[in-house]
Order: sequence, then C-alpha cells, then structure tokens
Amino acid sequence: MKSQCVAKAKGTGERCRRPPIAGATVCRVHGGAAPAVKMAAARRAQEAAAQQQMAVLGEPVDVDPGEALLKLVSWKYGEGL
Repeated sequence: MKSQCVAKAKGTGERCRRPPIAGATVCRVHGGAAPAVKMAAARRAQEAAAQQQMAVLGEPVDVDPGEALLKLVSWKYGEGL
C-alpha cells in the first residue's frame, strides 16, 4: 500500500489522496513545500540511509561483558578440539 498524506479536509474529514513528499507525512499542498518540512524530511531520509548502512556493516549489539567472554572462551575451546 502506498503512503498517503495525513491531512484531512475541514468539511468532510476525508484524508487527502496525494502522496506525501519523501520522508514526510504530508503532501506538497498541505505543507510539504515548507522549508522546515523539507529539511526535516531530508534529515529523516539521511537517518534511514545511515541505518541501512549500519545494518549492512553490522550494528553493535548491547551484550553483557561476562556473557560475551564466556561465549568467546567456549568458541575458542571448540576450535582446539
């Protein structure tokens, strides 16, 4: 399903059918042309790209140091057998 502008008509309450600008929730007519909205949308798009790159590179995972050491010792011990 394609995304849709979140703006609603005052009289009917129906949602706008236009697609939002990239990285935003509103279309160009309902505020997407405003400089602040464009800047926020660009920032969100950059953050999303950075998250995708981190996923490819291997994002760090929170782990208990003691548990990590035990896993490493177990893994290395298994190599020696």
